[in-house]
Amino acid sequence: LLEQAMVDEPSAENALLLRDLYLFQGSTAGVPALDTFLDDNASEERAAGADVDLELGVIEADRGNAAEAVRLAQRAYDTRPENLFTASGLAWALHVAGDDVAALPYVERSLRLGPQDAVFRYRAAVVLAANGLTDRAAQELAAAFAINPAFSLAEHADACALAADLGVECPALPGTLATRSGRSR
Repeated sequence: LLEQAMVDEPSAENALLLRDLYLFQGSTAGVPALDTFLDDNASEERAAGADVDLELGVIEADRGNAAEAVRLAQRAYDTRPENLFTASGLAWALHVAGDDVAALPYVERSLRLGPQDAVFRYRAAVVLAANGLTDRAAQELAAAFAINPAFSLAEHADACALAADLGVECPALPGTLATRSGRSR
């Protein structure tokens, strides 16, 4: 369905979902084309005057391009320092760059209003755990699963591994996804 959606109505949202699904299934053959689409889409939006630093920062972090992720996420944060999304994006980019200590204050800023976003809460849990704040990390991870147990297909196995470390129950993915992948617990 997502592949057809990219044919019928290509969008960054559909590309990100399809990329996540491919990675979850361990199939990386289609990822480069989706990355090219996302880069081209961001270039078009930037040319039209849109500020896409935050989105690109998170995408680069997810691709493992830490230096570029931090550069873009920092620029987004500097533009909108009171925004929960820019704080979360910068925290994640810093985590990917291996600087969880620097990421911690941005995690705190991103959580200050209790966002009901499972990805925020999961990524906060990762940074909190890396800083030795395991009780808070467990709370944030449990909150992430309560909001949406399938918040990220590609990160589900990592989330379950963190859950095991923190003593949090990791829910199985709904439906056939859990049985097809063999990666959920």
